[in-house]
Amino acid sequence: MDISIVKELVSIMESSSLTSMEVELGGQRVKLAREVKIEQNIMPSVVQAAAVPQPVQEAQVNIIKVGETEQKPVEKSVGAKEVKAPMVGIFRSLESVGKGEPVTAGTALKKGQTVCLIEAMKLLIEIEMEEDGVITEQLVEDGEMVEYGQALFLFK
Repeated sequence: MDISIVKELVSIMESSSLTSMEVELGGQRVKLAREVKIEQNIMPSVVQAAAVPQPVQEAQVNIIKVGETEQKPVEKSVGAKEVKAPMVGIFRSLESVGKGEPVTAGTALKKGQTVCLIEAMKLLIEIEMEEDGVITEQLVEDGEMVEYGQALFLFK
């Protein structure tokens, strides 16, 4: 490789923020690298002045509660069990995500069968039945935010 080409590469590297480069021309390879020196800015020490007490002005404080979800009390019929949300997320029915028929009152499900999904952090988590049963009531709507431990369905 011609020395003028190498000099040109060095000048390119000096005029840029590159720390290394590798060039291959006509079967010859050149690798250039330079050390990066890190400059530390040393802050001058700060002289502390004596604190002078200032009169305190009254401030008006408004407390705003944002995003509270109100869980409705669930009226359980005798012998009914709950399918509860194992995490915080958005309730999704099987039908809304194309994973099957909707689960409604009267739907018989087996242990391990998916009853709904909860969307959390762009992931769909399948919620399965813990035992065989027949759904008696759906307690939340598709797209509704659910809390950990919130009842989603009642079943017998």
